[in-house]
Amino acid sequence: MRIILIILVPILLSIKGYCGENHVIISIDLRSEITMYERSSVITKIKSIVPELLSNNQINSGYASVQLFSAHENAEDLDKYMLDVNNPFTPFSDVHSVLNSLKESDFYQYHGNYYSVVTIAKPYSLLKYRTIAPEKLVERTYLILITDYKYNGNDDFYGELKHVPRISDQTKKVIMSTIKEVQQNYFYKFIDEINISIWSHSGYVSLFEVIPLQQYFAVESVLEFPHKITAARTKNGYNATFSIRKFDNPNYRFLRSEAYIPVKGFDAVQKIDEFGKKYSFNIPNELVNKVRSDSLFIIFKTWVRLIDNVYNHTTLTPNGTNLQGAEGLNRRINIELEEDAKILGCIPLFDTLYSMSFWTDNQHTAAATWSWIFVLMILAVIIFIIWQSTQYRNKNNDVKI
Repeated sequence: MRIILIILVPILLSIKGYCGENHVIISIDLRSEITMYERSSVITKIKSIVPELLSNNQINSGYASVQLFSAHENAEDLDKYMLDVNNPFTPFSDVHSVLNSLKESDFYQYHGNYYSVVTIAKPYSLLKYRTIAPEKLVERTYLILITDYKYNGNDDFYGELKHVPRISDQTKKVIMSTIKEVQQNYFYKFIDEINISIWSHSGYVSLFEVIPLQQYFAVESVLEFPHKITAARTKNGYNATFSIRKFDNPNYRFLRSEAYIPVKGFDAVQKIDEFGKKYSFNIPNELVNKVRSDSLFIIFKTWVRLIDNVYNHTTLTPNGTNLQGAEGLNRRINIELEEDAKILGCIPLFDTLYSMSFWTDNQHTAAATWSWIFVLMILAVIIFIIWQSTQYRNKNNDVKI
């Protein structure tokens, strides 16, 4: 198994780039049958396998964490079942400096008999990081499991744990409960696998995606926001305004939201990161005239941190899969256009009159003002007609001698 650890140095050196979207956990079985024999052949084979595995599945950057897994024959619990090889959450671009400093002698320290307990390797690979580097957040987590898949006895959790003699029955119950918690919260989706074969010894490099089971998540559990708004009419179009409020939820933490109107030619994206603040979209008349009124809506996307006390590094993203809660993180806010204000309660406030209302931007104020203007104009016309009528009668009543 030591040879595998040494092999990982050149493997991870070949992984380039860095971003916070992915976390690749590489868990190595300390009890694998792959030995020190034909070291150069093993290095040559594995050196090409892991980069190929990652590249073939478009995993090219992010964080990397490397660990050994095994239980010593004298272990009374699994506190040291996972042992760090590098600094957890090392950016891919920094793996070179971390692993290049390792010596072969670093892996000779594990003396005595060890048990792989392969059946618990996947859940404990994730549990290892629930309290480590809490500031690191990732959208996707991958597990590379390097092992021979040879079980200690039966290929079930409890059957393997029986072979670790000093773990008590009570501790085994706690371990089983912990594993069940992981299984209820995460699904290990198999992606790819490459076999390793050196003489009579064989092993596997298996790639999994660790997917949080959040298909029933709804963003309304952390945010309050309108699902329908009325866009106020302005002189240049319409103004759609809304605000959000956050709920305290121990299992989820709001990170950010984005809102935009999915209409060609309208590229404004609002970043939602403050509560109580009013966010607005100014929709020009030109855009309103191009689309049907029922085609106007806001796409509301939210990113949330999952706090499940299992892993605690997952960002639930609206761009993920429905199994990861994407459906509940995408919402549609329907926009209704405010009706035109009426002059005298029956005449629509035309755009021309509205634009002439230099004293206000509010269409209702403009309509009310124009109503008074129309009333005054009507009164002026009536008074003028009466006056004209009076003048006409006076002329006819003139007596001439």
